Amino acid sequence: MLALARKCSIKGDDLKNFLKDVGRLFSEVRLDESPPEFAIKAYSLIEKYTGIKDPYREEKKKSNELALETYTQVKAKIVACENPLLMALFIAIAGNIIDYGVRYDVDVLEEINAILDIETQEIGSVYFKEKEFLEKLTKAKSILYIADNCGEIVFDKIFIEEILAKFPDKNITVAVRSGPIINDATEIEAKEIGLDKICRVITTGIQAPGVILDMASEEFSEAYYKSDLVIAKGQGNFEAMSETGREVFFLFIAKCEVVADVINCPIGHILLINTNK
Repeated sequence: MLALARKCSIKGDDLKNFLKDVGRLFSEVRLDESPPEFAIKAYSLIEKYTGIKDPYREEKKKSNELALETYTQVKAKIVACENPLLMALFIAIAGNIIDYGVRYDVDVLEEINAILDIETQEIGSVYFKEKEFLEKLTKAKSILYIADNCGEIVFDKIFIEEILAKFPDKNITVAVRSGPIINDATEIEAKEIGLDKICRVITTGIQAPGVILDMASEEFSEAYYKSDLVIAKGQGNFEAMSETGREVFFLFIAKCEVVADVINCPIGHILLINTNK
């Protein structure tokens, strides 16, 4: 929060008061409160002190632009491999590394180049349930795909294109955040990359870096409970939805010790896991 405050030019007494307010939030946090719930309160302070509603707007736009520049290269890599759908899946998960909520100094171009270098044989593990996922994907008629970060969402789009190329009858809905929070994608960024041209786009109804179901909109809740398959991108969605009462496939990279310990995997591990059966 200190780095973000400095980015937004909060200085002097305002900075002292801002940090006091952040400290107060930490002192009041509930033991059962998920990080996305806390983020709603913390990021609202930025707007309170600066009037800035979307402090990462330029970074989000640039992340999408850089990712879109690799579109042809990514598509060629996917087409050239033995299992295009699986490669598109790997690339979509690898895109989860683009996260200003974890590191403010993200080098998006460097991260994208690392994503392009990914090979499927690097990923196989007990934490990557691709066989079970692909079986459910094949059978599902309706799919809810909950997006996460900008930049990453371009690779989500490519993955969705591969799903529709193989299964053109799938009814896919993508959910994005209802308002700016960190570098997460909103409806604005989803439309900027043309995601709405290939599938239905809705919002979660909440301005949080993860879906908090009891705060979500009726539209989102209906899609969540009625879809045959739910796919959730990102660590924030895992933190908020890992015990919600239905099966969800989580696609993300473990970025902190707490989550890595819960899953019992190394930090930085690429994950495709399901819970809530």
